[in-house]
Amino acid sequence: MVNYLPNLLAALAFLIGGWLIAKLVRNIAVRLAGGLNQLLENISPTGALSTVRISNKIAGLIGTAAFWLVFFVFITAASDDAELTVFSNWLENIVAYLPYLLGGGFLIFFGYLFSIAVRDVVTTTLSSLC
Repeated sequence: MVNYLPNLLAALAFLIGGWLIAKLVRNIAVRLAGGLNQLLENISPTGALSTVRISNKIAGLIGTAAFWLVFFVFITAASDDAELTVFSNWLENIVAYLPYLLGGGFLIFFGYLFSIAVRDVVTTTLSSLC
């Protein structure tokens, strides 16, 4: 038991440090969502993109998702350091999948913004022809 104590303390340090970093990432993500609202307002104060805004609830949800994604990585490191091999291997497989999930989410979001911008351009062009 005494030989295992340094591993447990290291795992606890990973969890505490991960929790602090994840809270910081959550705050940054919420602020970035607010900054994206400002950017969209500056780019297109009128038109179809003027109605696209991230609500405070959605910004909070994005922040919470960012918190858990970061904390999940630290949980994986802590379980690996605590020598919980089966759990650690399972978590590593899940963490390896996260970049694909995030990439897909970004692709959907920016595709949605691009489609609104194209719709606005086409609508304006067609209305000027008539």
